[in-house]
Amino acid sequence: MHLKTLHIRNFRNFLDETIFFHPKINLFIGENGQGKSNLLEAVYFLSTGRSFRSSFINELIHFGKDYFLIEAEIEKLGVSEYLRIFYDKKIKKIQYNSTNYSSFSQLFGVLPAVLMTPQDIDLIISSPSIRRRFLNLHIAQHDPLYIHHLTRYWKAMKERNAILKKRKLDSIEIFEKQMLISACYLTQARQKGVTDLQETLKQFSSQLKIEKDTVTLEYVPSCLLEKLAFNWQKNRDKEMMTGSTFYGPHRDDFSIDLNQKKAKHFASEGQKRIILSLLKYAEWKRLCNRVQLPALMGFDDFGMHLDPINEKMLESNLQSFSQVFITSPCLEKKWQITDCHTYQVKQGQISI
Repeated sequence: MHLKTLHIRNFRNFLDETIFFHPKINLFIGENGQGKSNLLEAVYFLSTGRSFRSSFINELIHFGKDYFLIEAEIEKLGVSEYLRIFYDKKIKKIQYNSTNYSSFSQLFGVLPAVLMTPQDIDLIISSPSIRRRFLNLHIAQHDPLYIHHLTRYWKAMKERNAILKKRKLDSIEIFEKQMLISACYLTQARQKGVTDLQETLKQFSSQLKIEKDTVTLEYVPSCLLEKLAFNWQKNRDKEMMTGSTFYGPHRDDFSIDLNQKKAKHFASEGQKRIILSLLKYAEWKRLCNRVQLPALMGFDDFGMHLDPINEKMLESNLQSFSQVFITSPCLEKKWQITDCHTYQVKQGQISI
């Protein structure tokens, strides 16, 4: 599977551009602020229906314009497929081949992809919500039932919280039962995901300069599943004071440790970057295995991720990925890459 062509109109600083991609490595070079990351953002939006830089879709529309359009041709198993996304601040029109989609969430699985950005260091140093989002986006790309249960859980929890605020608990057990069914599915899927990522991470550790250290991932639930219903019932009086649910998948986390210590506190900045690279590779490898297709891989600001030695090692391993998209501000860098197209990005225009 690979992305053959991309047509973007009124997307960020692109007015009207069509790009024909190489099936292996695509390198986008240009000074900062020219649109390199915007291009990756368009590809990521095709994959997830989300931006990796903003929660507000309106911000993706070119300044002064009323809409954006993204069109793509995707080759899967030798067959061309077509995806079209139109958005004008009020309505969205999503078409995949001859099927119309009503929600951006339905894009999950159409074009499986993994993206690594400098901001992804937050996976290690920031709050549990960042790591939950990472797992949600990863699992959603290969498991439609996960999206169903995630949506169902949040809807039921919203109703439960509303009941807690009103302090009228007559119907609370109805929503707790709904939450429990979905909580079991979400937690088990996440635990399986973290375990798989840990195994894949070990396999790749020797390829970066961290083989003497041990990186471990462990899922950390806010409450054991078998005690979840009991804790909801037990804590209702306290939860009525805040109008919120204390336990459940919405409070879960997973730990990232280096030599049995929290990487957030004990890893050097260089080690954190290496751990992040390992985690992203493991995410890509597991996604490929789950969808039984070669997922896309993107690197935003490639030179920002690692020290020169490990950057060179990762560069030499780029061929192990399927289709790769790389952005770099390093105009003078000599890339040692084969099977590659290089594009120049300047003021929202792309040239070869």
